[in-house]
Amino acid sequence: SARALEVMPRISDSGWETIKEEYTENLKLYIRRFSEESIIKLRETVQENALAGYRFDHLVKDIQAQYRTSEAKAEFLARTETSIFMAEFRKARFAEAGVRRYIWRTSEDQRVRDDHAHLNGRVFFYSMPPVADLATGTRANPGAIWNCRCMDEPVLEPVRAGERIG
Repeated sequence: SARALEVMPRISDSGWETIKEEYTENLKLYIRRFSEESIIKLRETVQENALAGYRFDHLVKDIQAQYRTSEAKAEFLARTETSIFMAEFRKARFAEAGVRRYIWRTSEDQRVRDDHAHLNGRVFFYSMPPVADLATGTRANPGAIWNCRCMDEPVLEPVRAGERIG
C-alpha cells in the first residue's frame, strides 16, 4: 500500500530543538501585524503541513480564514514560511550528517533577485550566511528569506581520522 512506502523525515531531538529555536520560536523572522502567539501557531501549522508532505498551497485557505488576510497575503505567508521552515530543516539534517558548507543555487530564471544571482555557485558556511538582501543587510541561507526559491547544495567533505561529526 502507499502507506507502506511512506518516507518520514527523521531528525534527532537536538535537531528539532535547533529548528524550534531558529524557526518556530524565532520572532526575529518577523511577520507584521501578527502577535507572538499567532506567529508561533502559524509556524507550527506550517511545520505540520510540510512534514505531512503537503505543499504550501495546501495552507492558503486555512491561513486566510484563521488570520483574516487576503488570499494574496495568505499565499505569501504560506509560501515564505514553508520555504523558511524547509531551509531550517535541511540545515539541521545536513548538520547531523556533518555537512558544514553549501553551494548557493538559484532557480536560474528571470525572477531571481540580483542579490541572489550574485551568490549563485558560491560556497558558504551554514554558520556564516551571506548577505541575501543588500538593501537591508539581512543575512540568510538559501530559502530562509522572504520569497526565496534558492537551494543549498551540500558540499561533502571527507571525514578525517578522529574527527567528530555534529
